[in-house]
Amino acid sequence: MVTVSASVNSIIQAQVPDNLRGRVMSVYSLSFIGLSSLGGMLAGAVAKLFGASLAFTVSGILALAATLIMARKWHLFKRQQEV
Repeated sequence: MVTVSASVNSIIQAQVPDNLRGRVMSVYSLSFIGLSSLGGMLAGAVAKLFGASLAFTVSGILALAATLIMARKWHLFKRQQEV
């Protein structure tokens, strides 16, 4: 987790223009740190109501779906940059 976090942080800062770096890093920090607390509360509520196995299953499916959606958007973005 530490390696991924440091790598993503470095990649973002290297790719973003200087005049936007602060704004981009604030959005990254909000999503990386702030939304994990919200997701933890939601997963805890689902686990309390329906059981831990369903909470893990739903979380995994949502993570996989988000990854596939972002990969598709990234592919389309890179294709558009080449044209």
